[in-house]
Amino acid sequence: MKTATTAALLVLSQVDRVLDEVDWLIARRKSQASSDKSGSAEASQAAGQQDPVEKAVTLQLGTLLTALNELVQTALLPGNVTVTLLRELSRTYTILTTLVKYYIQVCASQHGSLPNRFEKLVKLSGSHLTPQCYSFITYAQSGESSTGDDKKKKKRNEVNTAASAKLLRETKAIPNLIFSIEQYEKFLITLSKKSKVNLMQYMKLSTSRDFRINAATLDAALQEQEEPEETQKSQDTEAQEPKQKRRKQ
Repeated sequence: MKTATTAALLVLSQVDRVLDEVDWLIARRKSQASSDKSGSAEASQAAGQQDPVEKAVTLQLGTLLTALNELVQTALLPGNVTVTLLRELSRTYTILTTLVKYYIQVCASQHGSLPNRFEKLVKLSGSHLTPQCYSFITYAQSGESSTGDDKKKKKRNEVNTAASAKLLRETKAIPNLIFSIEQYEKFLITLSKKSKVNLMQYMKLSTSRDFRINAATLDAALQEQEEPEETQKSQDTEAQEPKQKRRKQ
C-alpha cells in the first residue's frame, strides 16, 4: 500500500501540473476572445467545430477526468493522499467552472453553438466523475482501509479514522469539493439557458453531503440513549414503591 500511495501522489502531482497548463490556456483564450472585436470567425463556425486552443483544453480535461474517475474508485489509505486527491478534484471542478463561464461569455456575445467535444466533457463529468466523487467522500469520511487481518485492521482503522477526520477538518477538503461541484452545476444551468442546450441532463442528482447521516451509527446511538433511560425509569419506580406503601399506612 505504501507503493500505491507513492504512485498515487506522483500521479496527482502530474494532474496538478496539467491543471496549471489548462488554467493558463483558458485565461489566454478568454483574453483573445475579449480582444477580438468582430468575432466573425468564431461566429461563423459550424456546429461541432472548435478553436484549436479550446480543442486542446477540452481534450486535456477529458483525459484528466478519465484518470480522476479511476483514482476516486481506488481504496487509498486515509491521510495525506486522500486529502490531496480531494484538493485536485476541487481544483478540477473550479477549472471546469472557468471553462463554462468562458462559453457563457461566447454565447452572450456571439450566439454561437457549443462544440460537441464540450458537451461530451460535461457528460463525462456529470454522469461518471461526480457520482464517484460523492462515493469517495463517504469513503474518506469513514477512514477505513481493507488491508491486513481483522484484529490489525480494526486497530489500524481506529487510528486512521481519528487522524483522517482531524486532517479533513483542518483542510476543509470535503466542503471545498462539494462547493466546487455545486458552483460548476450552477453555472451549467446558466450556460444551458444561454445556449438553449440542456446540459443538466447529464448531471445526476447529488444525494451525498458532508453532513450525510450514517444510519447504522444513528441506530447505535439511539440504542445507547434508550438503555440509560430504561435504567433510570426502573430506578425511579423502585424508589417510588416504598413511598406509596407509607401513604397507605
